[in-house]
Amino acid sequence: MCGIAGAAGTPDTNEEVKRMLAALGHRGPDACGTYQAKGLSIGNTLLKITGDMLQPLVGKGALVLNGEIFNFRELAAEQGIKTDSDTEVIFALIETKIKKGETPTNAIFSVLSRVNGDYALAYALDNELVLARDTVGVKPLFYSLEKEVETPKITFASEKKAFSSQGNQIKSFPPGRIMSFDIRNGRLEEKSLTIEPPQERISKEHEAASSLRAALEKAVEIRLTKTSGIAFSGGIDSTFLAALAKNIDPSISLYAVGLPDSHDLAQAQRAAEVAGMRDSLKTHLLSPEEIEAAIPNVIYSTESTDPMKIAIGLPLYFVAKTAKEDGKRVLLTGQGADELFGGYSRHNGFLDQGPEVLDRAIQYFKLYYGDYMKRIMYIEYKGNELAGEGRIGLVELSRSKRSYKYQGRELLKVKDGYKYNCIDAETGEHYWVSGPRKDGQDRLYGGIVNIDPDVMDEYWTVIRNKPENKAKSSFRCFAK
Repeated sequence: MCGIAGAAGTPDTNEEVKRMLAALGHRGPDACGTYQAKGLSIGNTLLKITGDMLQPLVGKGALVLNGEIFNFRELAAEQGIKTDSDTEVIFALIETKIKKGETPTNAIFSVLSRVNGDYALAYALDNELVLARDTVGVKPLFYSLEKEVETPKITFASEKKAFSSQGNQIKSFPPGRIMSFDIRNGRLEEKSLTIEPPQERISKEHEAASSLRAALEKAVEIRLTKTSGIAFSGGIDSTFLAALAKNIDPSISLYAVGLPDSHDLAQAQRAAEVAGMRDSLKTHLLSPEEIEAAIPNVIYSTESTDPMKIAIGLPLYFVAKTAKEDGKRVLLTGQGADELFGGYSRHNGFLDQGPEVLDRAIQYFKLYYGDYMKRIMYIEYKGNELAGEGRIGLVELSRSKRSYKYQGRELLKVKDGYKYNCIDAETGEHYWVSGPRKDGQDRLYGGIVNIDPDVMDEYWTVIRNKPENKAKSSFRCFAK
């Protein structure tokens, strides 16, 4: 976990970036450096995991990177590069393509298309600043952009708190996106990285289980380092993760936290014993006072006051603190397994409609949480006529009452608070359906697509009055 930050077009870019890096010091205690050119500056706070290479790396251009490239040794061997630094390999590959005449955007796209890793990076060359983020969005990256001004401006950082001195809107940089910014005129150029889905569906259970295990074993193996530990709750996900890691590194440490005599600790201890890792388990007993005192730190770290995020963040905060005191720098967790493997109760309804429906729902949610781009469908009504994007019409509730039929499309019902209540089974678009009406039909009257779940300080407002009651006025679904 490093921190990166940068600015272009601001009055004093280097001083601005130094202030931003100071706010990110907790992300990189080992070193801090900046690169400055005319009109722009980028910097890094370094946490050493792979290699000792300091950042920024400077050649024809300059690079800062937060992340880990798991296949950097293979990429280095292909090019005859001898190094233990993944950042140096990425930088060398980009620079090679730049020297061959490729544009920075195309060079970075070409290199990252071959990368297996989690990353957020910035590359500066002449009057161009390029940002990129991994396809899943593991590494955080935020930015603020002003194009319609005399001097176009852009700032970016690993955390929102680094923008504290700026009043402009801060956005989450979309996963899988590469974006180039020309500091002279504000011109943007964008490319998208994608994860190619499997070409064939595995239908035999034994073959599927074997392939899944091999994939998970490989995923754990490439992420383990000498300073790795495991956040261990004793649940299915973390226990399976620990068992896989044990086969690779029998000395791997497990970390669990909880109140004295709590079910959480008892479960972790029992699971560690069953896995043959009782001696690897290290526990931290919490007190109510300690938990209460940590809440401000968790709010500061998660940059959110959302109760759900705080509830999830508190145990992870103490686990990370315990592991750090034990000399660890990397923690593996079982977070995210429910989204990937259909672990939530809502998936039961999808499965009742058939394996294909569940598969589409999981695929959609993987894309949804991996693409934080927001597009709002503005819906305006003037009488019963529709003006603007979207459609209006009656939808038929299915006999199972778990989906709707609308113009030949299937809309799956989803419980997700006030954000949306159904999704298109084919396209993944979000819709609101009002009602139900007395005739057994509901009226489809609005939609929101690809909501950004990370930006918790933004909220969605949906006016849910029936269109026929709004004949003389108009309304919109909008984000503030």
